[in-house]
Amino acid sequence: MDLKFIVIDDSAEMVALLNKFIENCQLGHGHSFENEFEAMDFVSVNKADVLIIDVNLKHINGFKLGDMLREMLKIELPIIYISSNDLYLKEFYDSDQRNTYFMNKPFDKETFESVIKKMTNTN
Repeated sequence: MDLKFIVIDDSAEMVALLNKFIENCQLGHGHSFENEFEAMDFVSVNKADVLIIDVNLKHINGFKLGDMLREMLKIELPIIYISSNDLYLKEFYDSDQRNTYFMNKPFDKETFESVIKKMTNTN
């Protein structure tokens, strides 16, 4: 697979882990951001196949960021929201459900790979 990922998480450790999963599972390549505004600038001029967004970011709620990015891009690309807080599940189910998935941290490489394949219809 050669998917293009955009990873947005304010934790450097989580960004590194997600990039390692993408590489080890041979899913493709990506660009990672710990700052949501830098990610928005990048996404506005670069194509992506999958967005992975932490829900609890410094400046913008991850669900709001996902909505903003979809509005900017005018496409229905898959968004995987991640969080260590189950309390965000209610907000997730109240948000736009088109082509989205919510993963609780921590998760393992196999779970990550399975979700990516499911969301991108690849095997």
